[in-house]
Amino acid sequence: MHCDGVRTFIEYVDAPADGLGASDTNHITTDYKTAKVTVSYTLNGLAKSLALVSNFVPAGIESSTAVERSLSMSSMLQEQI
Repeated sequence: MHCDGVRTFIEYVDAPADGLGASDTNHITTDYKTAKVTVSYTLNGLAKSLALVSNFVPAGIESSTAVERSLSMSSMLQEQI
C-alpha cells in the first residue's frame, strides 16, 4: 500500500433549528463544525480513498467568540472505490 495524500476540509454549519442566515434567532451562524479527512492510497495498483466525516458540536450554547470547550463527535466512515 502507498499513501498518495491526505486532504482535510472543515466548515462551519448554520443549524436550521434556530433559523438560517439573517433569520437566525441568536444571530450566530456558526452553530457547529463538520470536518472531513480523506486519505488517498494505492493498493495492488488500484487507486482508492477512505474518508472520515465528523460533526463537532459545542457543549451548551454556541458562541461567536473563541472559548475553550469540550466537543462531542459523531462519525461515519466511508470507503470510496
